[in-house]
Amino acid sequence: MMCLTIRHPYSAAIFDLGKPLENRTRNIIGEYRGPLAIHVSQTDDGMPAIRRIEQILGRPLNPGELSPGYHGHVIGVVDVVDVHDGRAEVVPCSPWADPVRAHIMIRNPRRFRYPMWAVGKLGLWSIRDDKIADRELAEEVDHG
Repeated sequence: MMCLTIRHPYSAAIFDLGKPLENRTRNIIGEYRGPLAIHVSQTDDGMPAIRRIEQILGRPLNPGELSPGYHGHVIGVVDVVDVHDGRAEVVPCSPWADPVRAHIMIRNPRRFRYPMWAVGKLGLWSIRDDKIADRELAEEVDHG
């Protein structure tokens, strides 16, 4: 299965807040569409990212609304459904979209009951399918 490392709190926002995309400086996934494991980076984007998320939501985050970082762990799976260049959009595709970045559009977030330790990598990388198959899904996350 393909995997992507994302910094906390943006990785948690996929599962906890319905973040529908990942912003990247360029299209790092090419033509790939399908399941994608989400790995949490060892590096945290910290309070500036929390403030940005609150700006996107238009409200402060509630205590406990974002799950813990689980840095260095694969926390779940999503489906990649599209990728496009934000610079080509007249109107942003989402409040989460950075207008000068590539938008990796994701759907159907499924969180693991027990996150799995893994060493992350830059770009799109592969993790053994049998490692993912052993993970029990805690829930399918529905954000409307």
